[in-house]
Formats: sequence, C-alpha cells, structure tokens
Amino acid sequence: MRRYERLAYWVNGLSFLMLVVVLVAGVRYQNRFDPYLPILLVLTIAAIVGSSTYLSRKVKMTPEMKREWLVKAVHFYRELGFFTEYGDLTDDKLATKLNSQYRKETGVSLDPTGPIAELQVLEPDEKRLWLCDLERDVMPENHVYADALNRLGEISRGAFQPTDITETWESDKGPIRVEFTFGGVRHTLQPKYREDRLDTDFLFRVRDLFKGTEYQLAIRPGDPIAAAFLTLEERDRIKKERGLFFSMP
Repeated sequence: MRRYERLAYWVNGLSFLMLVVVLVAGVRYQNRFDPYLPILLVLTIAAIVGSSTYLSRKVKMTPEMKREWLVKAVHFYRELGFFTEYGDLTDDKLATKLNSQYRKETGVSLDPTGPIAELQVLEPDEKRLWLCDLERDVMPENHVYADALNRLGEISRGAFQPTDITETWESDKGPIRVEFTFGGVRHTLQPKYREDRLDTDFLFRVRDLFKGTEYQLAIRPGDPIAAAFLTLEERDRIKKERGLFFSMP
C-alpha cells in the first residue's frame, strides 16, 4: 500500500510541475505556444486526473488484504514486546480480537488506509502505548497533567516512576504548576494554558529527562498525540517497517 501511495505522490507532483511549466512557457512564449497551448493544458490536466484515479484504485484494499495487513502488524509489534497480556493467542486470533473490539466501539473494522491505522492497532495495549486527544477538558479540577504523568509511568517499562505528583493552578487560566519526584530529584514543569487543549510541549519537557537511557520517551506528534517508551533501534524499525514515526531526543 505504501508503495502505491508514494507512486501517487510522485506522479501527481510531476504532473503538477508539468502544468506549471506549460503555463509559464505559455505566458512567456505566447506567440510560439498559441496553437499548442490548449492541447498541452488538456493533456497535463488529464495526466493529473487520470493518474489520481488509477492509483487510488490501486490503493483500495480488499478485505483479504486488510486482514493480511492486520495479522502482519500484530506479529511485528509482538516482536517488540507489545500485547504480552495476550500471550495465549496466535497472531491470527489476536488480530481477530483487536478487530472485533474496534468494530464494537466504532462500527467499522480496522482500516490500513486510515491516517492513524497503526496507532489504532496499538491503542488496546494500554501498558505500552498512551494515545491522547489534545482536547482533554484541561481545567483545574480535572488534573489532566498529573494523569498524564501517571500514564507515562504505566507505559514506561520501568524507566519512569514519578511520585508525589501535584498539579496546581493559580486561576482558571493558570499559571499551571506541575511537580513530581523522579530519580531522587524534585522536578517542576509549567504547562501553558491552551484553553481545553493539552500543552504538548509539556510532554517534550518530560522527555528531556530520559536522554541517554535505554528506553526513551518516544512521541508521535499530532492529534491524537501518542507516546511509548522505545529504544532507538525499536523506533527505527517501526519507522522503516511500519511507516509510523516517533520523535525521540
């Protein structure tokens, strides 16, 4: 699937570049191009539309292809230590279970063409992945940042165990002060007030605490934002073999 997506990107990019060249040439050398300009424009536009239509059909996947994708994804992530609580299930049975759970919650099956498909596969493993919408009703009484620290501790593979976590607000709009103890040191972070949205810079400042350690806080930027504790080798394998990018220090 990713091969066709890259092909579609390059073909459409080259077709668009051809269209720009034709338009610029038509304006600059109007007298020479007058008889041919309409024909060149039609051919270029047809190339863009035609390639998009053809390649979109290539990307469309059958149920069998989707199933194969899911089983391969399950097998890959299990090799990296995900889904350990399902050790009694084969890859095929675990894929069935994950898809059934997702379909029960959303009404549709897991789809590899979705923008966060890989994260949706991993989301049920709450011991290894934290997937978080940025709109989190961030307000003093909800303790969103304290909860985030607790979740990071749960997925850290033992690398991060914050204690004595406090989250205080001077007013409903901040300033916000988050304190916790880690590694025998008392740390203080001050997330910015972003109405009901999570300040993602907070996670990156937490990440700075793990530079040089085996398991580092890996963050997949975006909305939803995702976090996992990975080695550099694991991060690189996930990017290379599954196309899922995590940012690490």
